[in-house]
Amino acid sequence: MDFSHYKLRCSILPHIIGKKALTETAKGLLKDIYITEKYNRKKILNSKYLSKGNEKEDDSISLYRKVNQLFTKKNEEQFENEFLTGTPDLIITRGRSKSIIDIKTCWDIWTYVKKDIKTADKDYFWQLAGYSMLTGIKKVRIAYTLLNNTDYEIYRQYEQAKWALGIMEDGTEDTSEQLLELEEKIRYNNTYDDIPAKDRVKTFDFEVTDEHYFIIEEFTKLSRNYLNGLSL
Repeated sequence: MDFSHYKLRCSILPHIIGKKALTETAKGLLKDIYITEKYNRKKILNSKYLSKGNEKEDDSISLYRKVNQLFTKKNEEQFENEFLTGTPDLIITRGRSKSIIDIKTCWDIWTYVKKDIKTADKDYFWQLAGYSMLTGIKKVRIAYTLLNNTDYEIYRQYEQAKWALGIMEDGTEDTSEQLLELEEKIRYNNTYDDIPAKDRVKTFDFEVTDEHYFIIEEFTKLSRNYLNGLSL
């Protein structure tokens, strides 16, 4: 199979682009791509963080729009060029100015508070730069949101904590009170409606340059060459 014209997804660019050469992490991802494209096998990714991100995507976009008083709909258009493919969450037009916003749902309040410009740059800049390259929009933004966890996740944490603490449901009043207190504490730690909406969205802005586009091109070419050299 010839990968000479393979297009990388913008979402994997942060894991592909390094300082000068492909890292071992990048090579591992490219091996997964090779297996998927050539042998039609794809790893099933199943993590609680990914599940919440997927399940709460629309709610996160709605929260961002509410806080920023935007009426723009979620972008559904997939963009492509000769190197990349990707679908940014929002494309905002204000007068002659355009910007791209990609939105990420944080797992809980403890992960949310740790998000800063350094982690945003490390984790998502190159994904945003890819969207910029596809659209020609140089102003890009990452937005983190804090949303309630699902009832299922709250129940899962409750069951784990119950067994870890050795609190058995024996029907006694004392145990029932312990379990009720435990459930209330876990629910409180996983729900954030008492926190103002404006405090549950944080954003970090970046400017993309033509030099960033050149780096993306170079690492796409390195990736294609690596894919073409792979075999089982």
